Amino acid sequence: MSKDPPTNKSWRKLKSTLSWSAAGRDSMHSTIAGVTDSGNALMFSRTIDGTALVLSVFSGDTKSKEYITEAGDIPALLAWVMETYS
Repeated sequence: MSKDPPTNKSWRKLKSTLSWSAAGRDSMHSTIAGVTDSGNALMFSRTIDGTALVLSVFSGDTKSKEYITEAGDIPALLAWVMETYS
């Protein structure tokens, strides 16, 4: 018998409309292809309260986690990731 999920999910409500979609398809594609073709991995996410986007880069045994709170910062972050990890 399974339990019903909690009904109070207010902690899941996002406090921002910040989205990775602001990066644009070409920019995201170039970043994903360049970084993963070099043997690294990416994880795109957001903080639980939705106030920041998180980009985690896995390279060998290391993990870099970058947070951004403004959509205008996405292009610079993706450019840095490309330069550093591809």
